[in-house]
Formats: sequence, C-alpha cells, structure tokens
Amino acid sequence: MRSLMITLTAVLIFACHAAHVTGKEAPPNDSKAAGQRELLKQYALCECMRQANTGTNVGINDVSLSVYYDQLLYDDGAISRIDSLSKKAADGIGGYDNDVDYRGKKAILYHCMQYYKSAALDSMVRSMDGNMAK
Repeated sequence: MRSLMITLTAVLIFACHAAHVTGKEAPPNDSKAAGQRELLKQYALCECMRQANTGTNVGINDVSLSVYYDQLLYDDGAISRIDSLSKKAADGIGGYDNDVDYRGKKAILYHCMQYYKSAALDSMVRSMDGNMAK
C-alpha cells in the first residue's frame, strides 16, 4: 500500500513538472473532454431551438439552456461562438423543402437536429478544447 502511494505521488509530481517545464497545460482528460463536447453540442441544439422560436411562447418556461450552461466548463468566448453558429443555423430555417404542403410552417426541430449532427458543429466543438476550464 505504501509503495502504491509513493508511486502515485511520483507520477503526480512528474506530470505536474512536465506540464510546467513545457509551459503548456496538460490536455483535458479524454473522457472529461468528450463529455463536455457532448454537453456543448446539446447546448447548441437548445440554442438553435430557442433562436428559431423567438417571438413565440415555445420554451418560455424551459430553463434547459441555463442547466447546460451551468454544467459546461468552457469559457464565455466558446459559448458565444456556439451561440453565433446556432443563430446562423436557426436563421437559415425556412419552410420544409418538400412537395408536401405544411401550410408555411417550419420544420424547426428537424433542421436543428441536422445542425446538431453537422460536421460544422462537430469541428467547432472539437476546436474548443483549449477553451475548457481545468
């Protein structure tokens, strides 16, 4: 047990020293980063839905964005970039481009889900690992 504690202490000291010597912080834990990326994507989906439903009562009692925001470890700059991309996605939602007549209504959830699964959102979210608080 004592040798395990000594080994763990040595590893911790080495890891901290290595990060200090290189002048770079250690990258976020992969499972932590993956979880945060998924939360950020879910936040983006909610923001797309909110932006697409402005001027309506849809979501007036929904605090989901605040719940996601409280769980995210990203700085405000990263959140702002996601908000901008989500607004752009929401602004691009028009009538459903199909021969079926939906009486001018929009397929908001459909389009926001396409945005959630998009390569553009994936790429932006992956690029923000450096904006994550440790």
